[in-house]
Amino acid sequence: MMSRNKIILLSAVMVVMVSAIAFSLRPRGKQPGEILILCGGSMRAAIDQVVAEYRKVSTDSVLVSYGDSSEFTVQLQRTQKGDILVCHDPFMPWAMELGLIEQSANVARVDIVIVVPKDNPKGIRELKDLGQAGLRLGLSDPKYSTAGQIEAEILGKVDYGPAVLKNVKLETRGHQALCTDVQIGALDAAIVWNAVAGQWTNSLLVIPVPKDNIPALHLEPFKKCDMRNINVAIGITRYAEGNERVKRFYDFAITRKDIFTRLGFAPVKEQ
Repeated sequence: MMSRNKIILLSAVMVVMVSAIAFSLRPRGKQPGEILILCGGSMRAAIDQVVAEYRKVSTDSVLVSYGDSSEFTVQLQRTQKGDILVCHDPFMPWAMELGLIEQSANVARVDIVIVVPKDNPKGIRELKDLGQAGLRLGLSDPKYSTAGQIEAEILGKVDYGPAVLKNVKLETRGHQALCTDVQIGALDAAIVWNAVAGQWTNSLLVIPVPKDNIPALHLEPFKKCDMRNINVAIGITRYAEGNERVKRFYDFAITRKDIFTRLGFAPVKEQ
């Protein structure tokens, strides 16, 4: 039988091993000299490519944290941690009103689009077609999503809105799940951002939604913005003011609009 001392020693070793493993699996925080980017989830694919391109020309260390644009704006205000904010309207204007952003630039736009299977078996061509009987539709949840609020506003003002809403089988916080469900056949169609749909063009057909279908919309409690032109912006936070590394990355990133358009984002609207 194992002695009591050996049991205690073995237990202590196991505790140390488990603690070491747990520590190694914890998300790493920002390190000294590192550029911390807070990036909304819809912009992930584009920022991944921007960062990859930047690492080819710079030795600066970059850490990217992905999440909801709205949550990052609140997090930045609360924690005062983050050097670069990447988000879409209405959150950059709101962050600027709060004094959280030193400077920003628009790099792309997001538009709502319809995605359907590549062969489009339901013959969908426009929003009105989403009201056909028996269709399984996915939308963004308006409680969490700017796109969801736009969808709710549109469908609340058109005569075919009730028929479309009757077909909603799934509401999600993000758009990737909606595209996945259309791709595997769990949904017949979904409305998502073009930025997300652009990653699925090999398996899904993307159908634009005309701008005249989209009303002006005031998103409380945020700044009024033009829902026909949802800008994607990159900004330097006030907490990175004077940081040369951050400014170098910012100057590089705002020139790579081509990456965004290549991935399905709409180009910045000319003033």
